[in-house]
Amino acid sequence: MVATRIRAGRATRSLCAIQSAKGTPVRDFTASGTTVESLWGEKIDIDAGKLYNDPGPWMTGFDAEAASGRYEIPKAAEGNLVMPATAAALEILLQSNWGTRSGGGVFTLTSQVNKWLTLGWVEDNALGSGAPQNFVTLSDAFIHRLGLAINSLGKVIVTAGYAAEAESEVRALDELGDPPAITLPSTPMDPGDKYIAAGRSATLRRDPSGANQLIPFDTVDLLLDQALASTDYDMMRQVRPVFKNGLTAVDLSIEAMVGYETWIILANAISGSLQDYRLTIPFPAGAGSSLIVHMRQVLFNVSPLGRTPNQQYVKFSARGRALCDTSGDFVDITLS
Repeated sequence: MVATRIRAGRATRSLCAIQSAKGTPVRDFTASGTTVESLWGEKIDIDAGKLYNDPGPWMTGFDAEAASGRYEIPKAAEGNLVMPATAAALEILLQSNWGTRSGGGVFTLTSQVNKWLTLGWVEDNALGSGAPQNFVTLSDAFIHRLGLAINSLGKVIVTAGYAAEAESEVRALDELGDPPAITLPSTPMDPGDKYIAAGRSATLRRDPSGANQLIPFDTVDLLLDQALASTDYDMMRQVRPVFKNGLTAVDLSIEAMVGYETWIILANAISGSLQDYRLTIPFPAGAGSSLIVHMRQVLFNVSPLGRTPNQQYVKFSARGRALCDTSGDFVDITLS
């Protein structure tokens, strides 16, 4: 038997939209006032199946168990979106992960999610003529983990870990007009923001208000982790509740060569001295903006130093975390 109409898993286009409220999925991706962005998706993880199995008749009557009934705890709707970094994509993702963005471009950390997302992507198919293309959506999604990977020789990559309460919906493209109708942007739905950040333009500075020392690096990784809580299954609502579990963790990892600047980081780590760090990611001139993350009171753990026979330099590797004070004022994030 030859399989036909196989789900290839190729995401030809992916969309991300901010919902007006939880429980209100975005169905018109062209509506005025709705914040929508077509993402430069490199890896899109959206579950295309139901999150739970339909119960057998025994749940509603005295009939025997149906052949399709199964005793299975639903899995959580979780996955990752991997994409190059653009200002428009980060604006949406940070509002879900961190909090509302003000007119001045400053993001305010919120204790719970106040921007829920509808994620969607056009799925391609392989093998078999007439196999339909589908549009897969997942609503009530929350970006609980947001990572930025900066390589001095490449583009800046965003990894957005999401979790959602609502089950995914799969609709054939030629059936999107059926109620409830889904409206997509005109093809080819190219990303509106085509200005991708380059790693070579990013800068990391130690003690920006004092010594303001530039740290040369090979790679820098920034992680904003909201400590996802989605463990208890709600039998009445038939979902896994999704919310911030706190405390928020902001981690900074550096790979570099040993030098004067990195020796100071090592000396501070040994003495337990805390210092501020500022990461700046400028976007190309067409975007006209920069992402600035100011981390206060960072203490690094430095990996053992050494040189292998084939190395021409000593590698420096460190991982630190911004320490949260009693007011929660430990990281400033600005996109302007």
